This record gives sequence, structure tokens and C-alpha cells, in this order.
Amino acid sequence: MYRRIYYIAVFACILFGLTSCSKEGCMTPQSENFNPNAKKDDGSCELWKNRFLGNYIGIWKCNADQKDITVTVADEEGDNVSLLLTFSDGSHHLIAKVNAKNSFKIEEQPYTAAGVNYTASGIGVLNTNSTITFECKYMLNGFETETCTFNGSK
Repeated sequence: MYRRIYYIAVFACILFGLTSCSKEGCMTPQSENFNPNAKKDDGSCELWKNRFLGNYIGIWKCNADQKDITVTVADEEGDNVSLLLTFSDGSHHLIAKVNAKNSFKIEEQPYTAAGVNYTASGIGVLNTNSTITFECKYMLNGFETETCTFNGSK
């Protein structure tokens, strides 16, 4: 009788031990499939920023000026992505941080055009139909010179 209780107790402890430690899943909060109950990362995370990656063709508007351009969104370290704006007469590179499932922020950063040093910053969103929209403000000596917008699709 005691032997039977002993074996049942040992079996229950082993079963409890195996099931309590085996909760695997995505442990990165900035992921589509984040599992707050996971105890071990299983490598299945689908990062928010991966939704943004790719080439977008669209319209770049600055004041009254409008151009057709391509924006390439590429992976960077951490939650960052790079935005490469390609115009017919050159390109412009910005770094943005994906700060929510469908949005990113362009932190203030230096930008040089025609020998003039500006700072650029902005915000953007990825819409559900694979279109991207963002606004970028350019400042010179602390004063806003222009605000540009991009609307494009993959």
C-alpha cells in the first residue's frame, strides 16, 4: 500500500516538474506572437519591424514640390530600421525606431543637403494594406525649414 502511494507521489512530482518547465514561446514584447507566459524563448518571434521591410514606391511631397521616389526599408540593429529615400538626383538615409506594431519614429538626426547641415525627425505608420506613410521635418539652426510627407506602397 505504502509502495503504491510512494510511486504515485513520485510520478506526480515528475509529471509536475516536466510540465511546469516546458512553457516555451516568444519572449520578445515587440513581436506579433509575444507570449507573456513563456518561460523559455523558442526562437519563434515574428518581430514587428519585419512587417515594414521592403521597397515602397510613392510620392514625396515637400511644400509645393512633389516627386516620385522609392523608399527602401531595411533591417538595422535592435528595433531600428533604415529608410533609404532614392530620388532621381540622389538619395537620403534616415534611421527610424519601430515603437509600436504599426508605427515608427525618426529620432532627430543630422542630414546634409547641398552643403547645408539640417536635422531631420518624424513619425510614420504602416497601414494594413501594405502602404507606408511618414512625415519628416527638416530644421536649420533650430527653425523648421520644411515638412515633407511620403505615401507609398509595396
